Amino acid sequence: MIEPSTLPGDPTELHLRISYDDGLCDTPQVDTLERWDVAVLHRRRTHHGGDGPAATNDCTDADCPSCTVEDVTIGSMAFYRVHLDRGRNAYWAMEEESEDLYETAQVLLDPQTGSLTGEVSELLEYVGTGLLDGELEKRYTAHRFHQLVSRVPGVGTTLGAYLLAEIGDRPVERFDTGRSLAAYAGVSPVTWASGQTVRVAFRRASSTHLRSALHAVAFSMVGHSPGAQAYYGRRRAAGDAHATALRKLGRKVLLCLHYCMASGVPYDDAVAFGYDPAAADAPTLRREKPLDEMEIVRARDMLATPGATVTATARAFGVSRQTVYRHVLDRPRAW
Repeated sequence: MIEPSTLPGDPTELHLRISYDDGLCDTPQVDTLERWDVAVLHRRRTHHGGDGPAATNDCTDADCPSCTVEDVTIGSMAFYRVHLDRGRNAYWAMEEESEDLYETAQVLLDPQTGSLTGEVSELLEYVGTGLLDGELEKRYTAHRFHQLVSRVPGVGTTLGAYLLAEIGDRPVERFDTGRSLAAYAGVSPVTWASGQTVRVAFRRASSTHLRSALHAVAFSMVGHSPGAQAYYGRRRAAGDAHATALRKLGRKVLLCLHYCMASGVPYDDAVAFGYDPAAADAPTLRREKPLDEMEIVRARDMLATPGATVTATARAFGVSRQTVYRHVLDRPRAW
């Protein structure tokens, strides 16, 4: 059994001293590596009364003339900051600096480019996304319209938080009607009329961020809401382009959300798209898998090869990275 080591003296008297080591200033690594030294210091009081000096904490007089105070180093360490975007190749700079840094570079960096390898980049992105998702979900669930937006099919934590952030905290007070909110989002066209000439144009004076959020909401709802899927199909059959049909779907959803926010009525997908779920002719959700079973097996084999990345695999099969995460790697990532 390993016994825990004790700290010398009072732990409250411990502090850090961080200093920049300029030993690399005259080397080729000066623009690529920074070295910082960190020392753990213990502030010790020494009482010089009696036969000889002795460390003591018994002296309660802070201004005792027989006491001296000195900082004693009880531990130290060195940290390196590596710049990947300037100076020389970071891989070779770390190799020349020390054996420990070289071992780290072999794991993290590409020798040819000096940048992070594809696997490390994707791992950092995946871990970082997980950490951010926890904080995002906490703030999203605390929003007063969380229950309303979470009832919209296809809208998860990330997309719901994005939508609420762009709509704002006081949408009813800021926008008297849903039409004004739709105009702000840029999903309502601008009409000019002069005599017998009528021209309808895209509304550019709008919130591009909210319009982008609505585009993502509409795109997701087509795969999760029977009513939204049927509405999208009718717009495409009427001759609308893909983006136009999604913009009209986003406008319809935004009008419904504004009404629910103003009235307190919960969102109901059947009411929003005007159908009876119990009726025989009610729309049903048709979902097609983006990858069949053979393609999933091939994608897994591709990812198992050394150096393969999710991005390259997604491009090879013509799908998004989220599709690879969800269907190939079985890592669902909520919108």
